[in-house]
Amino acid sequence: MMDIFDFSDFIEEKYGVNTDTKLKVRVPSKHISQIIPVTFLSDYSGASVGILWEDADISNYEALGLLGMYHTTGKNMVYNKDEQTLTIDNGDGHMIIIEG
Repeated sequence: MMDIFDFSDFIEEKYGVNTDTKLKVRVPSKHISQIIPVTFLSDYSGASVGILWEDADISNYEALGLLGMYHTTGKNMVYNKDEQTLTIDNGDGHMIIIEG
């Protein structure tokens, strides 16, 4: 779970504290590569990443097998410090890559 906190800290340092930050989000299996608002949330139950697909005119994201909120579960999120990316494995073959 530390990966999401490390990436969130990097984003906050780079862009400042925001409720949502416009970042490049890629889903190679769905040929998606767009700037999309992303939010980072944490509470007593853990951490999560919200991706506001509809703000990028991807209103059919659920039909594409994508979610609006991804919660940390074990190692489903990996932060690559060298590339400044957070890769989310959504569990059904789609990798969501958020670029810092």
